[in-house]
Amino acid sequence: LQWEVSIPHIVYAALGGSGGSKIFPAVAQELLNFDSWGLDVSAAVEHGRVHDQLYPSFVEVDDVYPEYGVEALRERGHNVTGELQPSHYL
Repeated sequence: LQWEVSIPHIVYAALGGSGGSKIFPAVAQELLNFDSWGLDVSAAVEHGRVHDQLYPSFVEVDDVYPEYGVEALRERGHNVTGELQPSHYL
């Protein structure tokens, strides 16, 4: 995934990952952490992530994902079934 700023041919970010169905959400969350939330690259990669598995219906979160975020997911009716280690996403 490459993200270019308004100046042509200037690469803003290049991200990638492994993990099957978890690649896209992990890379998208890293980009949001970096671009929208202002985290530096290292913090954006190390920040906890969420993976919504459509079938079976459950939501997985990293063990470093903020507890208030886990509780907010549960309050909204999500089935948060387990906490994954960050290495499962990268």
